[in-house]
Amino acid sequence: MEGPPAKMKRARVKRKTMANMTAIDTGRSEGDERPLFGGMLADDQSREAVAQAADILGLNTGALGEGGIANAVRRFALTAAPRVLVVDLAESNDPGADLQALADVCPPDTLVVAIGTINDVRFYRSLIAAGIHDYLVKPIDPESLLESLRQALALLSESDTGEEAVGQAGRSSCRTLLCCGVRGGVGTSLVAQSIAHLLAERQGAAKDGRVALVDLDFHFGTAALAFDLEAGRGLVDALANPQRIDPLFLERAALKVHERLHLFSAEAPLRESVGEEPQALNALMEVIAAGYSHLVLDVPRHFLTGPLIADLLERVDDVLLIADPTLASVRDTIRIAARLKELGISAAGGESGRRSVDSASSTSSTSGGQLAASCHLWLNRVPSAALQEVRTRDFANSAEQRVAAELPFDPKAALAAARAVRPVPAAAPRSSLARALRRAFAALAGTRENATQGGNLFGRLLKRGER
Repeated sequence: MEGPPAKMKRARVKRKTMANMTAIDTGRSEGDERPLFGGMLADDQSREAVAQAADILGLNTGALGEGGIANAVRRFALTAAPRVLVVDLAESNDPGADLQALADVCPPDTLVVAIGTINDVRFYRSLIAAGIHDYLVKPIDPESLLESLRQALALLSESDTGEEAVGQAGRSSCRTLLCCGVRGGVGTSLVAQSIAHLLAERQGAAKDGRVALVDLDFHFGTAALAFDLEAGRGLVDALANPQRIDPLFLERAALKVHERLHLFSAEAPLRESVGEEPQALNALMEVIAAGYSHLVLDVPRHFLTGPLIADLLERVDDVLLIADPTLASVRDTIRIAARLKELGISAAGGESGRRSVDSASSTSSTSGGQLAASCHLWLNRVPSAALQEVRTRDFANSAEQRVAAELPFDPKAALAAARAVRPVPAAAPRSSLARALRRAFAALAGTRENATQGGNLFGRLLKRGER
């Protein structure tokens, strides 16, 4: 199984790190009879690389044994497994089965850093979904290995001091909505900003988690402007230097509307290309997802034609297309829906496009290349019937997409929001547009009696808030 090296030379998962790491004990971890560190490596070069990293971190280099994962299973069936374990998958014919065997003999809180020769992003994600802390491709990059071990040790330190450890469960519980306009000027950013505001508003009632609005139009995004904030260079610098992306870096880059709503927005110089590397965007999304319970992504339409969209769609739970009732929007909705179908996204309502309520720990893709996300269509800027270029029923029939919501053309509400530099539901709460946005959000979240049933995007959060 070979993957394209240009796509993934080294996959990274950034976990929450401590601002100031304390000295690491070289033997057994404090308050635990298990060794702190160990490894089983199949070749001398890998063993030497791990030994050098362990020596830098003050870990016990004598805890490294010879052999691959099969030897690790036999060894730790008889002796206590270390809390941080480096294991070699290179000799494994069935990594999934061998990792399950390893899990059977190791405590569930063991942090495993796997190394191997398979250079494929889907293989990497399957390992992360299975609970592996990190996966590195041979030959091991010393800096990558050192960083991975530091992060694993930081997680243990946080756990030991009672702080929240952000791991696989944190990643899985983050729910993501991708908003994309089928054309420019249909009001996608207004809708995305309003949804983020409404979700954070409900988060405040639930007292659970934070919301991040991520504007992926790195040159012309309006998220910061809409909330009267100044976009700095934090997001641009993060994408230009993906090795620097960690929770502390992003905490500084976030624009804070209030405690429960943060923005990630940029106004990159037009001479700079930003966010074109899949690895950088993947690293950004991983770390943001680890720190927030919900993400709202405002995605420009050109993403659909680029190399980044496939990886991005594997991270989302729902796709929201925004259109206006025009013939051009009908055409572009048809084309975009076909593109999304190619990428594994189905229209809302199909079985393949729904997660069960208890599937928070499931991976984002299903068998046969079908992703778990589903696609919803909202019509925005809908005028009175006499002024509609295309009636809603005709739009739905022509595009072969159910129109899940209609948002009225309300220039007064939009103007009020622009003048107050706040989202429409906050600036003009009694307007017809604000009321329609709240109804549409409630339907998407599954809180109304006539809402779509199933484990959709915000259902669990909203149910917690209503208890």
